[in-house]
Amino acid sequence: MLKVLCSVSFRDLVHRQTACAAIKHMALGVYGFGCEDALIHLLNHVWPNIFETSPHLVQAFMDSIEGLRVALGPNKILQYVLQVGLKRCM
Repeated sequence: MLKVLCSVSFRDLVHRQTACAAIKHMALGVYGFGCEDALIHLLNHVWPNIFETSPHLVQAFMDSIEGLRVALGPNKILQYVLQVGLKRCM
C-alpha cells in the first residue's frame, strides 16, 4: 500500500493513473469490511489529482472516486468535498 501512496504523488502521469486504478480496486475489494479510516486516508492522497487535465488520468481519478463512493457511501464523499471546500475558502 505504501507503493500506491507514493505513486499517487509522482510527477509521472502513468504512475498516478495506475495508482488511481489500484485504489479503485482496493476500495471495491474492502467494501463492507469496516475499513473507512484507511479509505479516507487513500482519498486524501487521491484528491489532489482533481485538477489534472490529462484525459486518461481524469478517467482514472473519476474511477477511483467512484470506487471510494461505493465503499464509503455517497454521504461520506459529499462531506469530504464540502470539508475540503470550506478549508480552501478560509
